Amino acid sequence: MLLVVLLGGFLLLVGGTILLWQVIASQASPPQTSVVSTPTAEPTKSGPGDPQAYYDAVEQYVSQELHMSKAQIKTKLQAGVQLIALAEQQGISAAQLRTILLEAEQRGHDVLVHGGYLTQQQSDAGMQDLRIRNLQTLATSIKYDFLDH
Repeated sequence: MLLVVLLGGFLLLVGGTILLWQVIASQASPPQTSVVSTPTAEPTKSGPGDPQAYYDAVEQYVSQELHMSKAQIKTKLQAGVQLIALAEQQGISAAQLRTILLEAEQRGHDVLVHGGYLTQQQSDAGMQDLRIRNLQTLATSIKYDFLDH
């Protein structure tokens, strides 16, 4: 009988120690959070795995809003005309261009979400990163979309 009581006490002691260890370990480790992209100041090319439909959506919206064909825009960009100057030539202000470029990116992101390339959360984080970029950075990123695809 004494053996049973000692064995039971030992098991309670071991179980309590393990439980205490789990509680301490869970409090010591940082909580798991989702990855959020860090904003960058440099223009970036889109991901190498992005489908052509992403670029088509971005380019289609920009060309529609600039009242030019995709080919016309690409030709001007290849000739060294900056997207901001091109928009200005079309009577589009810097503020309007920024809105156009962000909407174009949103449409491209929508394609990526619907195609399963990004989750909505990833898209939202990416768009948040884009919204804090300046116009020059946005325009340069979109320029790459036209020139590389």
